[in-house]
Amino acid sequence: MSRIKLVLSVVAFGVLSLTGCSLFGFGGGLPEPDWGRWNPGSENAMAMSLVIESDSHDRRPVVDRQGNVLFDSDRGGNTDVWLYNETGGGGVQQLTTSSEPDMYPTVHPNGRNFVFLSNRTGEGAHYFLGTLNAPTAELLVQVANPDLGTWTPGFVHPDGTRLVYASGGYVWILDLETRTRTQLFQGTGPSWTPDGTRILFRRKARDFGRYVSTSIWMANADGTRATEIIAGNDDITLSEARMSPNGNRICFTLREVVNGPKGLFGRGDVWIAAPNGSRQVQVTNAPGGDEECAWSSDNAILFSSDRPPSGDGISRYWNIWRAELPG
Repeated sequence: MSRIKLVLSVVAFGVLSLTGCSLFGFGGGLPEPDWGRWNPGSENAMAMSLVIESDSHDRRPVVDRQGNVLFDSDRGGNTDVWLYNETGGGGVQQLTTSSEPDMYPTVHPNGRNFVFLSNRTGEGAHYFLGTLNAPTAELLVQVANPDLGTWTPGFVHPDGTRLVYASGGYVWILDLETRTRTQLFQGTGPSWTPDGTRILFRRKARDFGRYVSTSIWMANADGTRATEIIAGNDDITLSEARMSPNGNRICFTLREVVNGPKGLFGRGDVWIAAPNGSRQVQVTNAPGGDEECAWSSDNAILFSSDRPPSGDGISRYWNIWRAELPG
């Protein structure tokens, strides 16, 4: 099966090229990768490193401006939000404690708060505002219809005033001061661009009945000009798009559809592309699943993976890895 059918030309070493002009005013391209030291087919060992390891499931990393990596983990017996400092010499700190799972953390630009998703009220999924080094959490908003794939992170706007999130198959904005909500458009998995002027999100590409293939879209912050930038199709589904701090690249997860139109999605790999969806490059290609990418403060990629520390085979646990990008 072809790895991607959306592609018009395949360039050596996995670089995929799409036609189309630059959207939303983004110009230029990515610097050409140094394929001599970074080859996604073989995964040069120097390009990948294990950042957070345990005999537990450590997943869904995000990074704040101080170099703190927030992630969720069941290393304490229940899934809670934990913190690791990229530049502080290691060690982890537990940030939340609940009898119900606390998951999908995202950072606040003020450096003190974070947002996470939890069922700790017992009334369905809610977004909560947590505070570093404080045991309490404040309820922000209830998420409707958790059966419609709404267990995805909500992201705080770079100016700290709004939360973008998905509920009931739609993208919403929550004003963090007035707590008023505004529905924007159909979609899931939204995140802000670094300048806060646009929203990346996923939208259905094709419905296979129980399973849905999705594409990556971008829209203005007010919901206008929603445009597909990377297309899913019968063979692949795309998700978890995040833009780098410098605005030059998007990372995302690509999964293959296996066993036909009624089949399951395969394990993911992390890819990058230019902001308009062109110049796609496969970053990971190991056995197991690589997904849930996030950008570090120095524009490397963190991601969740169930690969073992040796890099061969599939592990029982999910841990957090780092990929150094060329250029």
